[in-house]
Amino acid sequence: MKRNLLSILAAMLPLLCMAQESETVSTPLGGISLTLILIFIIILLINFFLSIFIPMKMAKNRGRSGCLWLVLSWCIGFWWVVLILLIVGDSDEKRQEKLAKKQEKEAQKQAAKAAKLAEKEGRTAEAEEVKPFDNYQK
Repeated sequence: MKRNLLSILAAMLPLLCMAQESETVSTPLGGISLTLILIFIIILLINFFLSIFIPMKMAKNRGRSGCLWLVLSWCIGFWWVVLILLIVGDSDEKRQEKLAKKQEKEAQKQAAKAAKLAEKEGRTAEAEEVKPFDNYQK
């Protein structure tokens, strides 16, 4: 499919060169405006770059080789690679890393709760100790 898009793009380049002089270009299909040609080329380029970066980013986020999945997307197609990556999921190392981060966050939350509880209990104990002392001096 990418070869088809690139061949269409290559066929459009001479039309763009001819279109510099006039607003419309005559083709066997009829007149095509320069604006439509440019919009079509921009859409093709965006599609091409997204088909490169999305599989690579998805693979890296899942702890897999971005370059390998990029080559695979060129061979079998962009949408198939995205689907396979969604099904396969994270690598074992990435799963362990996520689990370690989750456990670390839980430990931090528990430490913060324990600190708040200790601070709260310390204040109430200090308040109880001060009250009898204040009453004794009066």
